Amino acid sequence: MYLTLSADENTHESGVEPLYEDLCDWLVTEPDLRPLVSLHKRTPRQGELGGLVEALTIAVGSGGAITVLAGALGVWLSRARNRAVRIEIRQQRGGGRTIVLDARNTRTDAIERMLRELTAGEHSDQPAGS
Repeated sequence: MYLTLSADENTHESGVEPLYEDLCDWLVTEPDLRPLVSLHKRTPRQGELGGLVEALTIAVGSGGAITVLAGALGVWLSRARNRAVRIEIRQQRGGGRTIVLDARNTRTDAIERMLRELTAGEHSDQPAGS
């Protein structure tokens, strides 16, 4: 199953692209997450050299990846410069299921519980290659 993380554009003074890149860099330091994380860029508009990052996607299945993701997100959100960040996490398949993490009041154990609830019943939908 794939989870898409997108940030509230109002939560970072220099826009969301540096936020996505920082979060991606943070997540790929976890060996269990490295092959599961990817940045998605939008198609460049006329006159642009490249597309801007729109979201971060993580392929998760059952088991340890959710625990590792919850821990990594919890630590990343607790960093001082991310205190005002809000991240929306949604399933790419199954539509409509979404959770919102707010750095001001989200603990790692709560993140893991919410991720498990979001992915409940979806474990048979393993990402390709897993």
